[in-house]
Amino acid sequence: MIKNQLVEWSGDLGSDITFFLSRGTAYCTGRGEIMTPVAPMKDGTKVCIVKPNIGLSTPAVFRAMKYEKLSDANPNTLLKQFLEYGAEDADGYINDLEEPAFQCLPELGKLKNELQKIAGFDHVMMSGSGTSIFCIGEPDEKDKFIDLFEQKADLNVYFTEFISRKEGLWYSAK
Repeated sequence: MIKNQLVEWSGDLGSDITFFLSRGTAYCTGRGEIMTPVAPMKDGTKVCIVKPNIGLSTPAVFRAMKYEKLSDANPNTLLKQFLEYGAEDADGYINDLEEPAFQCLPELGKLKNELQKIAGFDHVMMSGSGTSIFCIGEPDEKDKFIDLFEQKADLNVYFTEFISRKEGLWYSAK
């Protein structure tokens, strides 16, 4: 009962706060506040997050959106792909907010294109309405990648990996 109340309240705090009450993987719909628990993705899957030091107004992104261009992919089919193949091999990465975000900040689209050319990244996608871009995988030439991207004064680069938690417990150090 308490967890259900937390999930309900978290949606009032922020669109994606609910996710942080999951085991590390969740199917979120609506603004991100409607959470359906799913089995955790494989721990250890590498993720690189590239965060430009620029802001982007979510209302501006939605104003720029062309609703006739929204994906018609079936969300349940996409979820099934992720659960069956995992984050590295799933082929259903869709973010309808990318195109309008790239209209608002063309340099964000250029950054995504640049990251897509890095060998070792299986998927490159903007997170939510921006401006972070996440890359599934790890650069084949990590030192070269670090030299190129971490040297840019207007970017922060974070290497991390998927982790999950046991049901009923919070995250803890291994």
